[in-house]
Amino acid sequence: GRSKSYWHRQTFVACCLRCLEHFSRKFFREKMIETTLELCKDPIALVRHRLCVLLPQIKKVLRPPAPVDMLAAFNEKVSRLTMDTDKDVSE
Repeated sequence: GRSKSYWHRQTFVACCLRCLEHFSRKFFREKMIETTLELCKDPIALVRHRLCVLLPQIKKVLRPPAPVDMLAAFNEKVSRLTMDTDKDVSE
């Protein structure tokens, strides 16, 4: 998620989807969510768009007993993406 290559960051989002399908919610919260949500600030719109596609699955990970501050951070990132200048991202 922190690579200089947009292709690597895009691939990271695809890997996140697979992790959400195969690993526990707790694993994703502890190991991946922070880096994943950082992608809302990615300079490449396609990466941000792919993150948007993943958001419904990420929200499921944040059901209780997820920390409230983690849910607040998620909601802040979603708000940021809805105000994105790229039409595909903001919709």
